[in-house]
Amino acid sequence: FLDLTDAALGIPVVWVYVGGAFLSFTNPPLLFRLGMIDLFEEDYENALKYFNRAESAGINEFYLAFNYYNMGICHQNMNAYVKAIENYRKSLETFPPAATGISDVYFNLGTCFLLLKDYENAFPNLLKALAQDTDNGSIYFNLGVCYEDTGNFEKAVTNYEKAIMYGPVMSVGLIEIYLRIVICFYKLNDYKGMIKYLYKAKDIDNSRIEVYFYLGLCSAGLQRWNEGIEYLLKFLELGPDPGKEKICNFHLGLCCYNLRNYKECIERLVPLLNKNQDSSLQAKINLYIGLSYLGQELHERAVEYLTYASELDKGDFNLYLHLGISYEGLGDYVKGIEYLKKAREFLSAAKSDWDIEFNLGLCYIGLCDTASAEK
Repeated sequence: FLDLTDAALGIPVVWVYVGGAFLSFTNPPLLFRLGMIDLFEEDYENALKYFNRAESAGINEFYLAFNYYNMGICHQNMNAYVKAIENYRKSLETFPPAATGISDVYFNLGTCFLLLKDYENAFPNLLKALAQDTDNGSIYFNLGVCYEDTGNFEKAVTNYEKAIMYGPVMSVGLIEIYLRIVICFYKLNDYKGMIKYLYKAKDIDNSRIEVYFYLGLCSAGLQRWNEGIEYLLKFLELGPDPGKEKICNFHLGLCCYNLRNYKECIERLVPLLNKNQDSSLQAKINLYIGLSYLGQELHERAVEYLTYASELDKGDFNLYLHLGISYEGLGDYVKGIEYLKKAREFLSAAKSDWDIEFNLGLCYIGLCDTASAEK
């Protein structure tokens, strides 16, 4: 037995004689295969040493493209995506016309661009991979991620569903694909699409807290308020997940409001108030706190929260409508009329003006202007 590590021996070439044959340690195909062994064992640094030496030793054209490809794989697994891209491109430049496997090069090249969030280059390379290998679930999955990240949620769902059809996807489990589809449907406000995949995910693993989180949001979206509360409380029980707790409590408050449990709605929402956070969410939180006070006929508190919400979101019809109703409840009919008329400015064609006109009528009655009230 002879150790073939030339660093230990201190000489550049080792000859091993077996009968009349010999094996050179500087033989490029041998270096390539030694690199492959380390690559399979996930020892990427040693694998790279062999692949680099194989290139320096003048590996033949057939091996050269695969040598670059394997170097790309090593760099990709070491998160050195720019170096991986460089090697994948060299692999494409030297790829033998008759050889198979070019789709793998395009796939990994596209994947590296995806990981760098360079979607302009990720898309064409993944589509070239798909043109060569139309039954590859991993390609469809990565295309789905590209579409999802760039806001094309419908195409993302289509590709995720094909990834499931042509699976398995080696980089992720089935439940992860289901949850990505769920998120896309949530962005599209398609709660029926969501619930189908949430039940599939729950069948695989009923302890995943994200499943209960999205089941809660989905139930709220479908106006199944009690069911929404049940799932969202289950999510909090299985937590913690600080990134989702605020949204969870907001939707719990929303469910409570729609069940006319105004006090619990306020208890859920008040701790979420934070002037330094997302103004859109803060506007909604203040809106529902204000509406909950209005539901209890606590008009002064309602005005306080609704006014602050209107400063954060100046185009919300509901805010001006309910500010008008709150001022009417306080007996300040002039202010009530002012806000109700403002609500009319933001009334969309799809909404009825009944609430505005009815409450304007009540304000005019309060001012003893019977002609305007009758109108």
